Amino acid sequence: MFAALGDTQDISDAGLQRIEDLIAQINTRQPEFTIHIGEFKGGGDPCPDDYYQRVVSTLDQFQHPAIFTPGDNDWTDCAFLEQNSLERLNLLRSLIYSRNTTLGQEVLLLERQSENPEYAQYPENARWQQDGVHFATFHNVGTNNNLWSDPQATEEFLARNQANLVWLEATFDAAIQEEAKAVVVITHANLDFAAVPWNPTGFDDFRKSLIEATVAFGKPVLLIHGDTHQHKVDKPMKHQGKTVATFTRLEVFGAPDLGVVYVHVEPNSENVFRFEPSAMD
Repeated sequence: MFAALGDTQDISDAGLQRIEDLIAQINTRQPEFTIHIGEFKGGGDPCPDDYYQRVVSTLDQFQHPAIFTPGDNDWTDCAFLEQNSLERLNLLRSLIYSRNTTLGQEVLLLERQSENPEYAQYPENARWQQDGVHFATFHNVGTNNNLWSDPQATEEFLARNQANLVWLEATFDAAIQEEAKAVVVITHANLDFAAVPWNPTGFDDFRKSLIEATVAFGKPVLLIHGDTHQHKVDKPMKHQGKTVATFTRLEVFGAPDLGVVYVHVEPNSENVFRFEPSAMD
């Protein structure tokens, strides 16, 4: 069993206390690891250096491995507060992804995309395995994945988007070769499975590639994300007009709601994953 949460978005003293209380609750359940899909702070909150230190120190309260993938509030939206979003991203990377292990008081060894010199600047994209299931993180964020009218932002998006696509292909190639029971795809952004072709978004390439990879894999695929703050478990993926039965989407709780979803992994069952949501009062 592992735990998933994110979009906690409150770094006030009271907000951090609630998050720490949730971490203590999760620790009592002793999951194999916890995934945080990004956004400790709100989009309108500033992005000082100590914020990123606080993310690390908070995640290190988990008594087991903790995995964090960035959300838009963690760096892209800093640009709207007249801060350099790319500089903030570089700081985040240096503090959270400087080693080949997770955060937390116990750690897991990770394979990072940055081990390939061609993608050295993307250490946040990582992979690991547990009970025959392959897990991978991908850096897609809200605010249209940082694709907007700013030329520097567009350049950043295009390079990161390409890195994500390469990492996705490598993840599913490894899963097929190693006969994985299932694949878990972890990212911050809602990939918008209801998108229409005449209204392009910064998620289209990744979503299309994920659909193709899921169909080719033919076994259970779980997408874990946040961004739109509506906890749900559903099957939004379609291929050739039909629902892809092997695909499941889990969206974690999001502010103002605070909670965690415990995901039970049963590798030999038909669906592999069973979900136990737990909201805080």
